[in-house]
Amino acid sequence: MFRLFIAAALSCGLIVARFYLLSTEAVLWIHSYLVYWMLMGAIAWCGWTHWRYYCSKAPLLANIWTRHKMGVVAASGCALFLQIGEPHELKVFNDEAAHVACSRTMHNDRVVSLPSATHIVYGQSYSFVSGPMSRMPLFSAFLSTLHDVVGYRPGNVFVLNGILSLGILLLLYKLGHFFGGMRAGIFAALLFTTLPLFAQVATSGSYDLLNLLLILLLFINTRVYLIGAGVEGQELMISTGVDHQTATP
Repeated sequence: MFRLFIAAALSCGLIVARFYLLSTEAVLWIHSYLVYWMLMGAIAWCGWTHWRYYCSKAPLLANIWTRHKMGVVAASGCALFLQIGEPHELKVFNDEAAHVACSRTMHNDRVVSLPSATHIVYGQSYSFVSGPMSRMPLFSAFLSTLHDVVGYRPGNVFVLNGILSLGILLLLYKLGHFFGGMRAGIFAALLFTTLPLFAQVATSGSYDLLNLLLILLLFINTRVYLIGAGVEGQELMISTGVDHQTATP
């Protein structure tokens, strides 16, 4: 409870500082040059809390495949089916292209900005007239991290959403398993796969899949905390909530 109070006090302090102490130019500088590192810190914190609670428990990981083999196979099959049923393309004007463009500036310069003009000179691209990113940049941060690993390619956005769609189906299986066992979990994944909009988004460049995955993860982690996970469960829930707030439009 004390940590929640401190977090609320810091949030109020940041709001006051924004409107009464910082100029518009200072806010734009913070947004462009500091937000990237803040996002990386939030992602690292969330990943560490999940590793500490889930992955550090060796018996838990050893039992996942033996206890949930059919569910993992069903979710993986559904995710593969989504990738072959729709064309891979940017389907929402401006929004999806903006996230892809912002991920490139994050990858190259570690700056959260949106290039409005780019020229290719001798095979090398140069961006000019960059402006602030008006959309929540967590999806672009994940995409830029993928660029860091495999190299920049605009099509990486479809790889990321393919991974996120698999994560969503696995979490849906987990939720169904909570309430009705393996059959309910498999049915939840299969039922969600039949939604036409889910198939369209899974092969697009939309940030909606990341938003949905974090909502499901927050629901599961809140349940973990409420059943008595202690301080580790509380940090698990809070870190997921922080990431979700940076992904919600």
